[in-house]
This record gives sequence, C-alpha cells and structure tokens, in this order.
Amino acid sequence: MRKLSALGACLIAAVSLLGFNAPVRGASIILTNTPAPTFAGGFWSYSYTVVVDAGSHVETGDFFVIYDFVGFDPTFNGGTGFLAVLPAFTLSLEPGNVGPGTPGLPPTNDSAAVPNIVGRYSGAPGSFLPGGVLTNGTFTARSTVGPGTISYRGEDTAGVGPAGTGAPQANFGTTGGPSVVPLPAAVWGGLGLMGFISAGKFRRPRLALD
Repeated sequence: MRKLSALGACLIAAVSLLGFNAPVRGASIILTNTPAPTFAGGFWSYSYTVVVDAGSHVETGDFFVIYDFVGFDPTFNGGTGFLAVLPAFTLSLEPGNVGPGTPGLPPTNDSAAVPNIVGRYSGAPGSFLPGGVLTNGTFTARSTVGPGTISYRGEDTAGVGPAGTGAPQANFGTTGGPSVVPLPAAVWGGLGLMGFISAGKFRRPRLALD
C-alpha cells in the first residue's frame, strides 16, 4: 500500500476532524471559503464563493446566512462592510444577530451577541435564478479574529424554476471564517482544494421544508 504524503494526511485530517467547507445536509446553496484567508493591517479577509446547486433555484424569500461572524469589521470597503460581486443577492447584517432560518433546524448555537451575515435574493418578485452555473458570485468580509470553522445555512427552492413552482428546501454546513477556536496555520495550504472537493463531491439529499 502506498504511504500518504504528509500534505495528504494533513488535508484528510482537516476534512475529517474540522469539517471545513463541508455541507452537512443537502447542497442547495453552497458557500466555500476560497481563496484562503489573508491577514493585513490588523484584519483577516475572508472571501466566499456562492453556488446555487443544480436542480435548485432562488426566488423571492430565499437566502443564505453565515452565523456568528465574530470580529466583523463594519469599516471595510468604505463603511459598507463587504466587497461583493453578487448579481442575485443583497448582503446585510441580520438585525438582532439571530437568524434568519426555519425554526428548529441546525445550527442551534446562534449567538445574539455576534453578527450574522445574510445574503437575500434580490431579484424582482416573480423572477428567479436557476442553479447549476459555475458560480453565482463572490464576496469578502473582514474580521479582527483569525480563521477557524463557522456554520452556514442556505434556503432556496427545489426544481429548475420558474418561480413559484418548487418546494422550499434547506442545507446547512460549515465553512471557513473567524473563530475563537482557530485552525493550525499548517492546514491553510490545502483549503482551496478542500473547497473544490466539498462543492464538487459532497451531494446529500436536501432537507425539504414544510
């Protein structure tokens, strides 16, 4: 049997132990933290790729949320807090720092003391964006806190469209982000690869919402 290289072992450990960029259930809206975070001027920059999965679409009311983005920098990019190329979503911080999301679904440790980043579908009522394209946009946010793993959720609509023809569904998982439990620095070299693997390979049944 061939021996795993040190790098290969490190990457496997990162996936199995830390769950980085790993959808836990479903794959309707996938968030991957790529490229790896960078540090400059006292802030960590976290960039995310947003993908609406094939067989899904987004319409009015659909969204994704990154929970507990600790150390969020509201002064970034001229005070907007975000640097985004997201044609179909509008970014904001959730008022009250809790939610959004269907009650009773994971994650259940959402803190009212830490901001949540939310991207809501921004198309006109009756419009929709089909899934299955290479990417639906990217955005960057900054934090004073170093990298680890944080939770996210996506809620979109089953089927390829048009709007009003599918049932709501959700997925939830983990991705890279600011965390009070940081990852070892040696792990970061392979995180771009992990984002590709998770977005391209992990496909589990979606969770339908009643």
